[in-house]
Amino acid sequence: MNGVTYAPGVTGQAFAFDGGRSYVELDPRIGNYGVEDFTVDLWLWIEALAPGPRPILRKRAADVDALALVLAESGHVEATLASLEDIVQLTSATALSPQTWIHVALVRQGDEIRLYLDGELDGTASSAGIAELGTSNPLLLGGAPDDTSFAGRLDEVALAPPSHRPLTKRRARRRAAP
Repeated sequence: MNGVTYAPGVTGQAFAFDGGRSYVELDPRIGNYGVEDFTVDLWLWIEALAPGPRPILRKRAADVDALALVLAESGHVEATLASLEDIVQLTSATALSPQTWIHVALVRQGDEIRLYLDGELDGTASSAGIAELGTSNPLLLGGAPDDTSFAGRLDEVALAPPSHRPLTKRRARRRAAP
């Protein structure tokens, strides 16, 4: 962890990022799904929107994002899956508002990715092939050594195999209740 603190989360403590160069570095094996289906889900709290794209979650291969969730300055979530053979990108239809918890889930099933916000499908995209995710680089939460982080918190971050499905809005809110 670099410059990350803890703050109240949806359940217990959450990672708190300052909008500078704060990040959490996870084991490089995490997020290496090859061409298999998977789900990434997390709770996101944005303190304030800032200029430029701000990484939420990132796994790089060479100098491109192999797996990324990025917060755009407009408040939209941008998802990217890429390999040498294929790339698929998706921007949420909904702009997120600061100062509230929102559940974000990215699901890859075959050549399609789906983005859910608070359990509601917010966007889909597909590609001609399937981006193979496998790199020896770590999975980074919140930012990177050479990039600015978003200002906010991440809680209950999970990367799961295809049998895991994103929470419905009702289940997401029930899980968030104290």
